Amino acid sequence: MLQLGSVVARATSSYIAVALCVISGVGAVLLSALLLWSAEESDQIALGREIAVVDSVVQSIIAQIPRDQASVTIWNDAVEKTALNFDPEWVYVNLARWMHDYFGHDVVYILNSANEKAFAYEGGRVPEASAPLPDLVRSVAAKARERLSALPPDMEVDAHGDGLGTTEVGLIDGRAAIVSAMPIIPENDGSIVQRSAPFLHVSIRFLDGNVFQKLTDTRLISDARFVASSAPGEGAAYPLMSSTGEALGFVVWSPERPGKRILTRVIPLAGCALLVVIALCWFFGRRLSQAAAKIEASRAHAQHLAFTDGLTGLPNRLMFSQCLERDLAGVRAGQTTLALLYLDIDNFKNVNDTWGHPAGDELIREVARRLLSVCRESDTVARLGGDEFAILCVDTDAENGRRVCNQVLKAFGEPFTEIGQQMSITVSIGMALAPAAGIEASELFRKADIALYRAKAEERGSYRLFTPTMDEAVQIRNATERELRNAIDRRELCLVYQPLFSSSAQVMAGFEALLRWQHPVRGLLPPSSFIGIAEETGLIHEIGMWTLGEACAAGKAWGVHKMAVNVSPAQLRRADFAEKCLGTIGRTGFDPQRLELEITENILIHRGGHSQANLEALRKAGVKIALDDFGSGYSSLDYLRNYVVDRIKIDQSFIRQIEFSEDSREIVLAIIRMARALRIDITGEGVETEAQKDFLVRQGCDQIQGFLLGGPLSAATAARLALSVGQEPSNALGRQDRPLRPSGSAELRWES
Repeated sequence: MLQLGSVVARATSSYIAVALCVISGVGAVLLSALLLWSAEESDQIALGREIAVVDSVVQSIIAQIPRDQASVTIWNDAVEKTALNFDPEWVYVNLARWMHDYFGHDVVYILNSANEKAFAYEGGRVPEASAPLPDLVRSVAAKARERLSALPPDMEVDAHGDGLGTTEVGLIDGRAAIVSAMPIIPENDGSIVQRSAPFLHVSIRFLDGNVFQKLTDTRLISDARFVASSAPGEGAAYPLMSSTGEALGFVVWSPERPGKRILTRVIPLAGCALLVVIALCWFFGRRLSQAAAKIEASRAHAQHLAFTDGLTGLPNRLMFSQCLERDLAGVRAGQTTLALLYLDIDNFKNVNDTWGHPAGDELIREVARRLLSVCRESDTVARLGGDEFAILCVDTDAENGRRVCNQVLKAFGEPFTEIGQQMSITVSIGMALAPAAGIEASELFRKADIALYRAKAEERGSYRLFTPTMDEAVQIRNATERELRNAIDRRELCLVYQPLFSSSAQVMAGFEALLRWQHPVRGLLPPSSFIGIAEETGLIHEIGMWTLGEACAAGKAWGVHKMAVNVSPAQLRRADFAEKCLGTIGRTGFDPQRLELEITENILIHRGGHSQANLEALRKAGVKIALDDFGSGYSSLDYLRNYVVDRIKIDQSFIRQIEFSEDSREIVLAIIRMARALRIDITGEGVETEAQKDFLVRQGCDQIQGFLLGGPLSAATAARLALSVGQEPSNALGRQDRPLRPSGSAELRWES
């Protein structure tokens, strides 16, 4: 840019130098005349530009007033609060004070259908005693109604109300004023047919005072003002005419005199060069300013995308982190309190799997809308990703936090009807409070996550407030997870074997292998204390294959007729589970027809996928499938028809109540009859009394399992029992591990 300016300056200097030389040769008189003519011409051009600017400003003010009015007159609420149910307070705020404070209108009248004054707002206030309407206002209002009635019935109305209003310039109490009348009409009515006699909104803007101050402020015009007298002798003047052609006064200002300034310059060449440089700088500066504005707009848009979730429009995780740090700064300063709510939609994956991702996306958007509806404007609602949301509630203690959680849960009580599908969706919430002394953002979020985990574990569709005991439980769980990873290598996992008996209780059917963890500190742990962790961490697959291998090897060595092994739902969901099972069975040499895998009913509710394919592959290879704890979960004949099983095991909660509850006896009888009808073998587990055993035997239960006949045995004791079948039990079992047997029975033998 500087190089270009230098070239222009040099070219101008050369041209002016040559011109001066020629002019000097013609004569001083001709040069003076030329300079005077140039100065006068320059002054006239400048004056013409200034007159055009003033005219443009006056016309823009006249044109802008009806557009200002259209922003509030083409509005359903305005029709409701005037013509239908006149509300002075609402009119004062929205139709009067708004026009004065925001747009600078001086006087506002609301006229009814008879052009009578229904409301007045003058000089920034509502007058105590309203004077009669000025004649100019009455005239403009009458013309506005004539204009409205003459409009075509099918005329479309745009948002600016072009063609609807009537504007005139005239005198009110000796003051030049612009008067504009606009009908108050509904925004959703596209025709004029129903607008026979609407209320009118009349705005007045006086042209004296500081109306033209912006001409001076922007330095387009110097000392611009309005005078009602005749045009002054000095300076420039623009006549302001009324709509009837009457002179109302003049806009006067001090005009620029560029010609005179040129004449006063000692070195005209330097002045011209300076003007050229200024012009070039202005041009290129404007171009650079435009380019910078575009870059700034792009940067702002990119920043918006970086901090906003594209699906819901809520703050994303990055923006939420900044808001959390901001609010925690207030907590540390003792200015506020803070509650963090961490939310997770329960079983959201089922929505995507059942109805597809479009339904899932629409559900996420509706969740965002419901969360916003129950939160305060001061709260921050964010989507952290997937089906996870978070809410920051400032000035909130435990009691108020619980209230917010209950409101959120209540909002989820209404069914979701996305893409035509009705879905009942629940949300689990974990809440953590920031203490007055302050807390790190990561620690607060960790506590909310722990509380959320507890809510999901105990009761989905609920909330939990973080307590220190939760942290202790997490620490124990994390320690258990770390220790469990090394349990196999350290040979801390072991199996115990509980005998299975035929209904006669004298024939052994086999064993059920049960997993235990011989913890070096906590002692012998049952599966319930660590299987859940193994499933969450994925260790269940390694542990499950180890259990299956150990049980099959024992069954092969002991020559048992049946070995039952429990299988986790997480194992069955793996695509290669059946392949790995059959590989393990093959390596041990155990007959797959003697293996029985026990599954739970929650596997059956997820149809299709790898679970069903794995079960079918295993049954095809000869492996038997037993349904454990039948009746305690989602028991249904439909499951048994879709997943063919070989045996069902009646849950021990029903067996224990056989002697005391008629309902339990009927449930057990119904299960046995159903199994017989479907040609499925049945086992009663948890048998602890003779009465329970006798009842199951009478009803035709195939097998019995329980402490009455034999509890879990160590591997060594189970081996001795298996190898001694056919001998007296006292020769086979130690005193502590010996299974009980009905009196009078002579021996144990394998079920044929």
